Amino acid sequence: MILPVSCHLLVGKEKGIDSIVGFKDFVYYPAKCTSCNYSGNYFWDRFSYYAGQGYTVGNSLSKARNDLVVKEGNDGGYGSYYIDGAVNYPSSTRLTSPDWGESWNSEPFGIDPFDPVALHVVATSEETIDGIEYKDIHTKEGVEIRRKANTNELVWLQAPTSTKGGQEPISKEEALEKGRSFAQEQVNGFKNMELVKAEEVIHIPGDTLYTFTWRPKNNGVWGASQVTAEVDRRTGAVVYFSANRKNASTDPLKVTKEEAIKMAKRVAGEGEIQGAIAEVWDKPRWVVTMDHGNRNTTINGQTLSFPSRTQVIVDGTTGDVERMMK
Repeated sequence: MILPVSCHLLVGKEKGIDSIVGFKDFVYYPAKCTSCNYSGNYFWDRFSYYAGQGYTVGNSLSKARNDLVVKEGNDGGYGSYYIDGAVNYPSSTRLTSPDWGESWNSEPFGIDPFDPVALHVVATSEETIDGIEYKDIHTKEGVEIRRKANTNELVWLQAPTSTKGGQEPISKEEALEKGRSFAQEQVNGFKNMELVKAEEVIHIPGDTLYTFTWRPKNNGVWGASQVTAEVDRRTGAVVYFSANRKNASTDPLKVTKEEAIKMAKRVAGEGEIQGAIAEVWDKPRWVVTMDHGNRNTTINGQTLSFPSRTQVIVDGTTGDVERMMK
């Protein structure tokens, strides 16, 4: 079985649980809403779909993360997923029966830096998500690739990472250059993007990655594109790649930062403003993040303290609150 755990701590192994999914970053769910399909609801909905199609837990999480970025312009913290469990390779667990001759689990192996067009394709499939048609490519080397069906543009890639070996890890600067070079080859207009995130990340026991994210900026407003590359520190390979864009709106940003914060406080209450970011994703908007301190929860007689944060999306043209997530 697989146990999803939305928490900010790494979770250990439990006997009988094949895969445990936790998050090292803060993750958001729709506040006061159980039926709406965005943020965490959308992420788990997409994960369930891919897992039901026979993808491994690791690839299902990766694809769901990418789909969430396409829909909302960011991964809501779900890109920090960490997979552990009782089996040797919990990220390789499948929730469906394996095909004839296929094992339940496979040992992750490192892959040298590669050219996506030189891989050995074993199968292809088609997906339509929110009206956009994609072609998914499955390779003998364990690399999964998604391209737009009409343009053949690379929008998602997931490759095996190295979990063993004595290779000397490359530096953060070297990893950044490898990720940047890969993105420049794959994404038109990448040279106009700015680096907005650079940090270490681990998704499965034993791997060690750097993750980098770029976005374009115009007159102080982040544009409707986002590129993320994760580089294996042992091999220098780009093992995760996401390049997504929406049609940039021509509507002006009419709502001021102060007005957006005022609207956010009206629906979320008082709290320390951690950020109010102007961006375009489908249309102009403000993303306001508030910190309400810690909240205490009692589980099995033990009192636990968790951070309490709210993210409010304010329409940048009308000032209306589109959604609130906690």
